[in-house]
Formats: sequence, C-alpha cells, structure tokens
Amino acid sequence: MQRLNAQRSTALVCAALLVAGSMLRPSAAADAPVAPQRILGILGGMGPEATANLYQEIVRLTPAEKDQDHIPTLIFSFPQTPDRTTAIQNNDRSIIPYLVEGTTRLEKAGASLIALPCNTVHFFHDDMQRAVKIP
Repeated sequence: MQRLNAQRSTALVCAALLVAGSMLRPSAAADAPVAPQRILGILGGMGPEATANLYQEIVRLTPAEKDQDHIPTLIFSFPQTPDRTTAIQNNDRSIIPYLVEGTTRLEKAGASLIALPCNTVHFFHDDMQRAVKIP
C-alpha cells in the first residue's frame, strides 16, 4: 500500500507539472508535424510492474476529456539494470552506467522531466541528475 501511495503522489505531481504544458502546438516549420510542448519521461523497468502502475495512475489522474488531452509520455523500460538494493548494500557503483543510460536516452528523445517509479533508484538520483540537464 505504501508503494501505491508513493506512486499516486508521483503521478499527481507529474500530472500537475505537465497538464498545462501538454497541449500540442504547431511546429515552427509550416510542413512540420505537430509537436508536444512538454514530454514526461519515465525511467522504468526496475520492476516493470511499478512502471505500468505509475503510468496507469498518471492516465487516471490526468483531467482529460478525450485521448488527445493526455500527457505526452516517453517510457524507457530497462529491466536489465542490476538490483538496486544489492548495489546500495554493497556500495556497488557499477549500477550507475545503467541509470545514466536511461536518463540520457530519455533526455535525447525529448523528455522535459523524468519520473522514477522505483523507490530504491532514488538513492542514485544525484548521479543521474549530473548526467542530464532536465529534472
């Protein structure tokens, strides 16, 4: 239950931060496709179920009247990331390249901010934050 409440809180924050800026706008070029102003990135796969639960909560809590009102979202699911608890307990820094890979891929793909549905991965937040310019 505690994990679900944490995910609900994260979903609410994501929805609040992005809902106003999630409307589509025309690109500068006349023949270019429409592009979202802001895109939510989710670094997931640690476990995949937590990622799915967070995304479901974001969809459920977004005040959308139609599909087009939902928040543009990129999900990078990387279940091959080593176990976070083991890395923390053993002070094992070999996990950092996996986390940095995920955050940089999301940033390069256009994410405006990154949500982390895995509780233990927050231990490595500072290392991931140094790798990207987005929150």
